[in-house]
Amino acid sequence: MYQDALAIICNLTLSGGVVGGAWEKLNSKSLDTKGRNIGTLKTWKDEMGLEYSYEPYIEGATKKEFVDIRNRHGGVSRVMLMSMNVGSKIKSQIRPFVFSFFYFNELTTATGPEYFYPVIQQLKRRTSVPVEAQQFVADCNPSEEGKDSWVFKAFFKTPHKWIKKKRVGWNKRYAVHHIPAWTNTWAEDKDEYLENVKQEGLHDPTAYARDILGQWVKKQTGDTMFAYYFKEQRHVRGEYGRSTLAPIPNRPIIIGYDPGDKNNSIVFGQYLKMGRKKIWRFFDHLTFIDKQLTTELVVRELMRKMLYWCKFPFGPEKKPYLFPFIHISDNWAINVYREGSYLYMDYNRISERIIKEEDDYKDLTAINMNGAQKGMGSVAARVNLIKEKLAKDEIIISAYCLPIINMFKNLRKGKDKMGKQDETKPLRTAKGEIHVFDALSYAALFMHLQEDEKDVAIEEHEPQEVYSF
Repeated sequence: MYQDALAIICNLTLSGGVVGGAWEKLNSKSLDTKGRNIGTLKTWKDEMGLEYSYEPYIEGATKKEFVDIRNRHGGVSRVMLMSMNVGSKIKSQIRPFVFSFFYFNELTTATGPEYFYPVIQQLKRRTSVPVEAQQFVADCNPSEEGKDSWVFKAFFKTPHKWIKKKRVGWNKRYAVHHIPAWTNTWAEDKDEYLENVKQEGLHDPTAYARDILGQWVKKQTGDTMFAYYFKEQRHVRGEYGRSTLAPIPNRPIIIGYDPGDKNNSIVFGQYLKMGRKKIWRFFDHLTFIDKQLTTELVVRELMRKMLYWCKFPFGPEKKPYLFPFIHISDNWAINVYREGSYLYMDYNRISERIIKEEDDYKDLTAINMNGAQKGMGSVAARVNLIKEKLAKDEIIISAYCLPIINMFKNLRKGKDKMGKQDETKPLRTAKGEIHVFDALSYAALFMHLQEDEKDVAIEEHEPQEVYSF
């Protein structure tokens, strides 16, 4: 690295205001299930002796978090956390930075080329670093859109030199490398990942072609669980990056959970009576798939979301509303004992401490989870309930909630013991759609059963317009 180099690492979390991603991996002090360090800084210190500031500092002028790392030659490198906006605002946000290296993790999670072309226009401007050393580097699996993906067009089609529609060469400024999954010696739980992809390949051969062979082929869509039930034009409101749904005051916010060691999905919704219908409105989420995050971090991000909606300016008078929250998980969080505690107790203990010690959160209530039914037939019951709600147009989703939308579009059917597709058995894949389904459907089933047991008072509301960002 050059002494005056400036590198930017980008990791999309699909959740506004979420730290997570590269920053959590950099600073984590936790161990994985095999006793290895998760945090990059701790690994560097143990393996190479690089000292660092053990807790992130807050920079005075910008209020951004940063850590300092001392290298073996006596110098200090600074790493700072910066949140990037939606694609339409990237160009203006990236313009002040004169960097020499940009790394984008999982590029196909970016919604369009606005995450690429404005960025590379800033390269080659850092005069202290040789031009040939300044790079944009990204990694990804091939997109489920296949060759229609903007990433394929930008890196596989555009770099070719064309004369009269004939391909005659390659632009040497670009390079594409395929690293097969089975050769990655640093991958955690590699065998489990390969087995998940293999199982998905039994239902969709294109999944194996994309995730293992690196081929840009479209995903098959004929056997998705909600193919004939979910319609974006009917079930989605707003426009991603521009407008979103918001909760309706005077009614509780219902939070559904599917917690786990590496996969955490949390959805925010409300269950309301609108005319003769009982509508679910899902307006926010927290989604961490294949991320080894501490419970402390997950609870903090959850509390930030709760606080955000309790301070949201509602109506013409722009007044906030202190929402009550109902927390619903499956019985795994309630009944499974791990690392000296139950998970629901950890959520409660951490949230109580945050409320007690930090003034911003003093008006919130601690997280007390309710366990949704999870036993014989509960999966089928949840699938059928969600299909019924979709068919009746009784589910509305904010365009901001991409993981929920992608779940409805991509969750695949499993197979029964005879090898036939099972209409009520979701398929567990490496993409993690089943975790979003579980979080959403636990909340839906819990409230549905509550209605059956007693007449829950659901006030009548008129649907609200979306709020612009």
